[in-house]
Amino acid sequence: MRYGDDAIAIARSSYDIQSAIPGMAEGALATFTYQGALLAKAGKTNAAEATEYMGTSYNIFKDYANKIGQGKWVQQLTGQTTHAVKIFKTTTSAMGAAFKSLGSMGVQMDVGMPEQIAAQGTLQATMSVPEAGTAYKSMLDKYDQAQKVLGTSFKNADGKMLPTYEIISKIDNKLGNLDKDQKVAALTKAFISI
Repeated sequence: MRYGDDAIAIARSSYDIQSAIPGMAEGALATFTYQGALLAKAGKTNAAEATEYMGTSYNIFKDYANKIGQGKWVQQLTGQTTHAVKIFKTTTSAMGAAFKSLGSMGVQMDVGMPEQIAAQGTLQATMSVPEAGTAYKSMLDKYDQAQKVLGTSFKNADGKMLPTYEIISKIDNKLGNLDKDQKVAALTKAFISI
């Protein structure tokens, strides 16, 4: 009753979480199980898919999760994913599929979890789920090329990648005087060609 779901599904979810995330911190399993049940309800999915999403996400964001604490991390993941599901009209399982396509590339480029969730959700509003992860991965992969082609930097003073909205703003400022066709050609050369 506490989880608002079938007790068998919750117990199975707990077992699956423990299997997916070996070496969990003490007390983290109960938090993961509870958050998984919330995510299933709020994220328009079932306990199994919510558990799979948490396992995929944990494997991507493991260092951050262990740094701030696994329980705190899964609470952040649940809240951010639930918000993305609501505003982008997607599902938890769709977010999981997009993250499977993206993998750890965002983490390798120091893109934070909230920004990755927002980018995946935004892309899912205009393209299929697998394409969203692949498109975001391709964009991240082409940042170095795009910086050279556009003659600008997408990094801050510490050498870390700027947030996506700042990158978009820089690109917009750089291409602001061009007409639509010229902008498309410049962006194609920057992010697709070569």
